[in-house]
Order: sequence, then structure tokens, then C-alpha cells
Amino acid sequence: AALAHRERAALYVALDDVAEEDPELAEAACDNAKRYSRLFADAVHELLPLHREREVSRKDVLDVYIEHRLLLEQRGREGGDNTRSP
Repeated sequence: AALAHRERAALYVALDDVAEEDPELAEAACDNAKRYSRLFADAVHELLPLHREREVSRKDVLDVYIEHRLLLEQRGREGGDNTRSP
């Protein structure tokens, strides 16, 4: 919940913990760290909203930027991309 409420800024995944649960996954993560880092990040991004117990207030400019980017991505997926051409 601390990560979902922006009280913590990072989530660290210990490879030893992954290996205890699934040795093949740990080996694959070692062989292709970039891909699996992204996979873990996507999973966390998808699961974070499920762990929010309250609305998170904006803490800094980065929060506003991320929210704006997500809004633009959503509009793009819905076909309502209102961006201007340069």
C-alpha cells in the first residue's frame, strides 16, 4: 500500500525471492533483464490501483506530467487523439 500511496518510490524485486518461487523465471530474468524489468514494471503498474485505499494527492510536477501522459494515451486509444501537428 505504501507504493500505491506514493509513500515509497521504488519496488525492489530480489532475484533470490523469484528463484524460490520459480527458478526458470529467475533464470529467464537473468538472461534478459531488460525485458523482465519491463514485464515486472507493467505488472506493478497494473496492480497498484487495486491497493489504493485513498486518493493520492499530487506531490510534484512529475505526478502531474504522468497523469497528463496517461490521459493522452487513453484519448489516443479511444480514437479521440486531439494533439496538434507541429
